[in-house]
Amino acid sequence: MKKIIFFILFFFTTQEKVLAQLTTTVGGNGKTCSEARNDALSNAINKAYGSLIYSTTEIKNDKLISDEINMLTSGNILNYEEITPCSESNGKWYIQLSVTVSQTKLKNFIEGKGKSVGISGELLKQKSDQDVAATISELAIIKSLLFQLDSLISDPFDYEISIGNVTIKDGKSCDLPAEISIKSNINTFNTYLNLSKEIEKIALNKTDQVFRSVTLNELNYPFEINNKEYILRNKESLEQIKVFYSKITSKLDDYIVVDGCLNEMYLEEKNKVTNLKENIFFFPEPGFIAKIIYGNYTTTIDEMGSLERINIFSNTKAKEYKNEKLLTGELNLLKYSETNPLEFMGLENNLLKTLDDLSREKEVGEIGVVYNIYFSKEGVNKSSIQNLIFSQNNYQQIIEKSINQIKLNPSKLCGSFIKTTDSIKLNYKWKTYSSKFIFQHESTSNYSQYFNNENLPYGKYFLTVKEKELNNNKFNDIFISNYQTRGPFTALYSVVLPGWGTRRVTFNKNNGWFRFGLVVAPLAISILNKVGSIMAYNNAINPPNSPTAQTSSSYFKDSQEMNKNSLIWAGIGAAFYVFDIVWVIGKGFGNMSEKEKIKDKIKTSEFQIQTQPLK
Repeated sequence: MKKIIFFILFFFTTQEKVLAQLTTTVGGNGKTCSEARNDALSNAINKAYGSLIYSTTEIKNDKLISDEINMLTSGNILNYEEITPCSESNGKWYIQLSVTVSQTKLKNFIEGKGKSVGISGELLKQKSDQDVAATISELAIIKSLLFQLDSLISDPFDYEISIGNVTIKDGKSCDLPAEISIKSNINTFNTYLNLSKEIEKIALNKTDQVFRSVTLNELNYPFEINNKEYILRNKESLEQIKVFYSKITSKLDDYIVVDGCLNEMYLEEKNKVTNLKENIFFFPEPGFIAKIIYGNYTTTIDEMGSLERINIFSNTKAKEYKNEKLLTGELNLLKYSETNPLEFMGLENNLLKTLDDLSREKEVGEIGVVYNIYFSKEGVNKSSIQNLIFSQNNYQQIIEKSINQIKLNPSKLCGSFIKTTDSIKLNYKWKTYSSKFIFQHESTSNYSQYFNNENLPYGKYFLTVKEKELNNNKFNDIFISNYQTRGPFTALYSVVLPGWGTRRVTFNKNNGWFRFGLVVAPLAISILNKVGSIMAYNNAINPPNSPTAQTSSSYFKDSQEMNKNSLIWAGIGAAFYVFDIVWVIGKGFGNMSEKEKIKDKIKTSEFQIQTQPLK
């Protein structure tokens, strides 16, 4: 028992000295220099044991106007020094600090002399009070954060509908097989980015988890967001997140399908696949198919004859349409992409193809354009191009020609013209640079799979990379522009070292060590025989004075035999040496012949390693 108490005293006394303070280097970011400094200080506290950081936010006009960092922790910042001064880049400030934190965790929790054990009740109460305050603050932060993000989840999905082949049954009605795809949009992913960032700040670290469960006998509440685990203090905090997420999943069925007159069409569902589940917090990237619904729309033949188009959008959008119509008598909120999706898609695709063609022709360039589509309620096209940025003067004419190639028809609803607006924004820039790739035996590069699939020969390939950026989305085209190989002069390497030329001319497919051995081993045997021949010859001339010594004639005969063997083995080694050189020369000529074939194919742009058309 005494040993146990002594160990406890020794451990905590040692920890008190070691953990009395901690100096760490941290960085911080923010909209201002002050925010960046606060962020760095909070990161320093996060590295210290027993820290708790939370943010309180003020919201005005749905925008975050301040983010005041408050620290509820058992440690204190003693001092800090700037390592990298506060600097601004692209609207963001960054600073790097060296921060010294005083850690007053329960390192004095157990004190004692002899058999007595003292408990630091004051420190325990302080820590317990802080945990209570943190639990309350956590819930307030979660509520504030979710309130701020509520506007994003009002429209988390995009809806698409496709109609199959129409069938007539009973001579009276028509079946329209339909497939509805519900895809997450940028709002869903932005919700995840904001939510995970703030929860990261307030979640329990491992030290506080143990303190709450062991010392305070409190429950911790784990959950996952996109497969990353977080631990909260307050059960109500987790419940708030569950309610928030259920609002998102409820939007999966929050859509309406209408005909060309905005009359609702009713779908008879046959099958559906849902990829988002409640209480499994998954916030996918844009374009993720969250749900697919298969079903049928049934109409009469007469209704089918007057059916011009089918639209799908969220109920929120439908309410906006109806409210707008009640106020103004016009559906001003309708977009051209909704009333005329085929024409809009055709125009957009034609512009993207034009941009792709330009970037293939020119090595570098930039185009910025906004095409505002506007049709009046009389059906007059008043569309215009704005915000022009062209790195070459003729680009404007090319873009205008691309727009004029697609005829945009006026928008109609129930046979009458309606006013619609829309826009296509294109911020596009590209540049071209070269890189090299040596394709050799057992290459592990990202490109190796392509070269193996195409059965291309080993060698040095020159690549042209077209780096494209459209509306902050990046696309790369990579193709082979030239090819080099190793020719007959590679044999010089075999002259210097047998097998080396073989290794190089085959790009490591033949490692050359076997040929090196075929040359060196016979030569080594030849040298040993030559040395033995010389020694035997010397003994023949000056016989050793020994009763067991051979006669001079016997020594002379041995010298002749070993000299003969030396010449034979030297000839074998020389033959393999010459063979290696000649073989490398022949392989080199073969490589050069293959090179001309590959270069001819490259001229036809046959080898596109990667092609990413603009979408």
